[in-house]
Amino acid sequence: MKIALVANDFSASRVKIWRLASKLYGSAAVNLFMLNPIQVQTGLDTARCHRWTRNNLDQLVRELRSYHVIHVFCDATDLAAKLLQLIPDRRIVVHRHDISSLRGIDDPTEPWVMAHPNSLIVVTSPEHERWLQPLCPNKRIDFIPNYPLSSECDTKTPASRIKGVVYYGGLVGDPGSTGTGYRFYWPQWSALCEAGIDVHVYPKRARLEETSRVYRLLPGCILHPPVAADEIVSVLAGYELSFIGYNDRGVDPIKHDYAMSCWPNKAFDPVAACTPLLGYRAGSTAALWHGVWGLQVERECDLVDAYHAARQLKPDWAALRAKYTLDQFIPTLNALYQASADSLH
Repeated sequence: MKIALVANDFSASRVKIWRLASKLYGSAAVNLFMLNPIQVQTGLDTARCHRWTRNNLDQLVRELRSYHVIHVFCDATDLAAKLLQLIPDRRIVVHRHDISSLRGIDDPTEPWVMAHPNSLIVVTSPEHERWLQPLCPNKRIDFIPNYPLSSECDTKTPASRIKGVVYYGGLVGDPGSTGTGYRFYWPQWSALCEAGIDVHVYPKRARLEETSRVYRLLPGCILHPPVAADEIVSVLAGYELSFIGYNDRGVDPIKHDYAMSCWPNKAFDPVAACTPLLGYRAGSTAALWHGVWGLQVERECDLVDAYHAARQLKPDWAALRAKYTLDQFIPTLNALYQASADSLH
């Protein structure tokens, strides 16, 4: 079976699905079609990486027609809409790893894509499933969360860990400058750094120069080079605690509320790393991990006490690793891929 994964970039859930599909069907069966430059991941054969542009969709469509499975990852649905129009005889997996409309961003093609008989919809958060179901009341929406792979749960934990808190992922230098101001962590990290607790940051490459310039001014905030998605769990395993949360100061409330509804890999990768969480208003996943493999607070002034308390947690990591693994969704992914493949004539 030949599988095409199509996305804007190659990170987070996209990497996990690539690894899972490669495990199921063999690495040679999976090809990546990415709009943005592809970060180097361990085991990634660059011969199977392809670039596409929005100005040359005809070429992308010609290539996709030969694949048994077309799996599109999207935030806004415009690309999925175009592929459904240009390849009308194929069923396409539409993986909503983010939802533009729920962030207050206009997505005019979303109702059409969601209701289209050839779209096979996947979401990563139960709340997103509930919100989107009215757009396609007679269709099934599948749920595949951002859990770690079972192979990531084999990560060895060191005998001693670096003191402090680690954060990886998106970061901005101004709460009002972009649509993701909830990733402005100066207020929260200041509370930790002022108490002598170091914050180690592994930012994404996006806006790297801008954000690095800002956070270098915060004493106790230690910036590291970005790491590839397949190295994140190993990095987390070296630290005492992993930070998760959403800044709520000076942020668009619609976008902030959307972030709170997400189930990010930041909530679950620490399970594979056996690293407890320290959370600040961390959203809906806190119902799963607060008091189990982490602690969440509602105020910056409580972060220091929570840090010391979270260090004393003794989670049953073996049980958690067994429960929160992406591999348990193999039957779901197989069924989606078979439905897409069956439409290839």
